[in-house]
Amino acid sequence: MPVHEVHLGSGIHGGPACVWGDKDTLGVTVMADPAAAVLGGGMSLEDAAGLTAKVRKDARVEIDG
Repeated sequence: MPVHEVHLGSGIHGGPACVWGDKDTLGVTVMADPAAAVLGGGMSLEDAAGLTAKVRKDARVEIDG
């Protein structure tokens, strides 16, 4: 999954957000930690991408029915 860093502009604080989509699914993860945002820390883009890849893999399962 490609990783691209996008800056939303000054004054906007928060953690990394990752988006993926395929033929019938759209997914978004937002890694939000208010305490880390205030202190200037938080999750790295690479860690957020890794966690998002895991969420995507877990979400992409066949539904019986």
